[in-house]
Amino acid sequence: MARKSASGRPGPAAAPETGVPLKVRPVRPATPRGERLPYWCGTLPGAPFAHVAAGGVSFEGDRWEGSGAGKSLSRGAVHRLADAQVEFARKKVAEKVVRSISAPEGAAPRAVILDSSDPRYLPENGDVPLGAWLYMIELSPGREHLRPTDPEPMWSEGDPVEDPPPAEPANGAPAEDDGPDSPEG
Repeated sequence: MARKSASGRPGPAAAPETGVPLKVRPVRPATPRGERLPYWCGTLPGAPFAHVAAGGVSFEGDRWEGSGAGKSLSRGAVHRLADAQVEFARKKVAEKVVRSISAPEGAAPRAVILDSSDPRYLPENGDVPLGAWLYMIELSPGREHLRPTDPEPMWSEGDPVEDPPPAEPANGAPAEDDGPDSPEG
């Protein structure tokens, strides 16, 4: 419950154990509506995950909505996104890979999402860019109901896969010579 100030108006919230006022970050004003465009985002059929969040955007799989005779298949979700949100989400999706994990015989296959920008990430054969399973398609404003029947993935076979940047040495020492292509070799 908020404390009351001397004037009787609610004051800042206080931590229950200490009574010390908490600092609350002010709410950022919303981006003007005209700067956001509709994007249809989702996971493709056969994806190892029904729902993925990357870069602050939710990519949802197919789901049935309604009941009885009014049931309909809904694919993905429409989000209104600013250009900066779209670029950030694309960057984050590009940094992720899906790795299949062997499962005991008779069990459903499993997969994990790994961050290729993490210095601990070591690529393995079979790693697939997360974008191969996701789509993010800009729609015409006011016509969000008109969507392609077969969405294209954010990444497809033949697209360049960017290698993660080389890890910085933990002790601040210069990186070792990697061979004749290095500037010193």
